[in-house]
Amino acid sequence: MNPLDLMVEEKYHCPQCKKTDFVDYGETVECTTCLIEYDKKLLGKIPDDEILSRQEMDGILGEFEELKDPKKAKKLYDSFFEDLDV
Repeated sequence: MNPLDLMVEEKYHCPQCKKTDFVDYGETVECTTCLIEYDKKLLGKIPDDEILSRQEMDGILGEFEELKDPKKAKKLYDSFFEDLDV
């Protein structure tokens, strides 16, 4: 597969650097400049300064012992999107 096939059109911009070059991973995109991964559902839906990257979310959720169970962590993570109506 050609890596350029994974590039995303200028539909999104990075909340950190504001650039529009991303690699598409399905539900997420990764900024090719910052190398930070974001959920596509959040980009453009809430203010840039309120968007957490996947790495930041994993860091926060990883601190809670009860969320070490992947099913419980996914349930909480999915509930964030329900609250945002995205």
